Amino acid sequence: MSLWMPKKHFSISQKKQINTCPRLYYYQYVEGLGDITPHLIAGGAAHAALEYGYGQQLQTGTFAATVDVLDVFNEEWKKGIPEITNWTQFRGKQRTASDFTQISRAHLLAHIKEIAPNIVPKRLEGAINVEFQGIPLVGFVDMETADTIYDHKFRFSPGPPPLDVKTDLQLTLYALARGKSKVGFIMHYLEQKTNRKTGGRYFSPALSLRKATRTKDDFEYLEKEIVQTVENIDRWRTEGDFPRIPEKTCPAWCEFRSRCWANAAQTNEEIKKRLQSEDPVNVEKPDTSSSVITHKCPKKEEPKLFDELMPEFSEDSDRVLPF
Repeated sequence: MSLWMPKKHFSISQKKQINTCPRLYYYQYVEGLGDITPHLIAGGAAHAALEYGYGQQLQTGTFAATVDVLDVFNEEWKKGIPEITNWTQFRGKQRTASDFTQISRAHLLAHIKEIAPNIVPKRLEGAINVEFQGIPLVGFVDMETADTIYDHKFRFSPGPPPLDVKTDLQLTLYALARGKSKVGFIMHYLEQKTNRKTGGRYFSPALSLRKATRTKDDFEYLEKEIVQTVENIDRWRTEGDFPRIPEKTCPAWCEFRSRCWANAAQTNEEIKKRLQSEDPVNVEKPDTSSSVITHKCPKKEEPKLFDELMPEFSEDSDRVLPF
């Protein structure tokens, strides 16, 4: 099967963008547009920190020192900050680098305290490749234990990520590629609580570990969905249009909303010309594969997790997260 794709491979991330809106997918993967947000950079830095922590456990049998894990986050976060093109808002308040630093550290500390002691990793960040009817499908696995594949998810707003561990196609892909049936999400998010002293509300780091299994039916469904989606991409390129979802259902956060609807006829014509050109792809997305974390840590005394590093997360504390 020979089908057109703007990249030389397909991914579940691309599939999710198309499910949200095919036109959004077009802007990001054909024209190569789109902002880089602090969520992306901070989440990547947090992933790198956990990879380092579990990497040390693979080598020595013990999860890395907390301060060293936080050091890795700080290094990766500072390196990525200059790449951010859009600092998002939350409830009308402009977010800052300090906001994301505090939230990310809180997520990592909660993970180290509640999740890491119960995990025995067997393999960390690794690329996977699966082919469906000539369509190369790629992804990156965060962590594997002896019998389960885990994916870390970081959210910088209240509430767990809107993901269903029972049906998520990304986890299905991981299970198929690694030959395992057990999968799970480790979700890091913010939970609203009430201060026992003041009665005021505040946000605290929260974790949710959700597991499920995958069957042959799940793998067959994944293949069907991927093939059908790529066939649609090929057809949309031929027709010269990636359809928009209705304006009333267009999410407010979409950075291309005004571009789609302000001068729709002209925009549609420009897209058609680009798609019917010999090579419509403008920018190739960068490789997001994870490199090995080789952080060198000085000898430090291990501090108490919440009392010394992040005292704001005590139920009796007057300090809260920055929202």
